Amino acid sequence: TKSNLRTMDKREEGMERKEDRREKFENKLKDKRENLKKDLEKISDEYKKKIVEQNDKRLENINQRITDQFNRKLEKISTHLGKIKARIEKLKIENPDRDFVAINQKIVKAEEMISNTKKLVEAQANKIYTVKIESEGKLKQNVRIVNKGLHNDLNKIRESIKEIHAVFVSILSSLGEVKKDGKESVVTPTQ
Repeated sequence: TKSNLRTMDKREEGMERKEDRREKFENKLKDKRENLKKDLEKISDEYKKKIVEQNDKRLENINQRITDQFNRKLEKISTHLGKIKARIEKLKIENPDRDFVAINQKIVKAEEMISNTKKLVEAQANKIYTVKIESEGKLKQNVRIVNKGLHNDLNKIRESIKEIHAVFVSILSSLGEVKKDGKESVVTPTQ
């Protein structure tokens, strides 16, 4: 049908945009590596050069691995939210007099938070961390600054995901209070 074709076209366009962004990112990464090698020529100590190069690769790997992990978590929460929405629709049919406004508001809030966090994760995945190589004396300090920057950026996203999870748990507890007959019952952890 036409709607399926439009959906497929949108999906293909999205994949093409993602591939273009990935290509641009890879080019930026190559430029960064070349610049790093040029900057490392300022350093006479081969051991320090090796450590900086290893740290650079490690930062890239950590950022990629953790942003992929964040994306998987967000997709998992989104999938579960979809299931909860379907369950609420079923409960609405079974209990037409029941009010689901509070749960729906929480779901909308969670979806907005997920959308915003996905944007943060995408931006984080495209970030490139570069050590400023000014002199051998400041090298250790500059490496620490870059490492701390990555750590702080990832923690901001991690906190956002924790907030989403808290809203998700709140949705689940609200849904647990609803029985099929429309009466409310408090669900305790021991039940």
